[in-house]
Amino acid sequence: MLSPSLFELVLFYALSVAFWIAIPLGIFVFARRLLRAIERRPVRESQIAELTERLQRLEARLEDIADETDRLRDDQRFTRQLLTER
Repeated sequence: MLSPSLFELVLFYALSVAFWIAIPLGIFVFARRLLRAIERRPVRESQIAELTERLQRLEARLEDIADETDRLRDDQRFTRQLLTER
């Protein structure tokens, strides 16, 4: 038979392993259930219309930023050309 100190040590390691397996598994199960509950939640038409409008505004701003970036790149290229010709 195992001595009491060795038995306690084995029990401690077994409980530690069980704890470190059970906690991540529990978090995974909870997160999975939460995501499924969110996915099943009905979406109202007004929310869809609002999100579509916001997406269109974001796309327009992104295109403006891309145009501004192109303009800045061209300006920088022109400035570099002027400086190299000096």
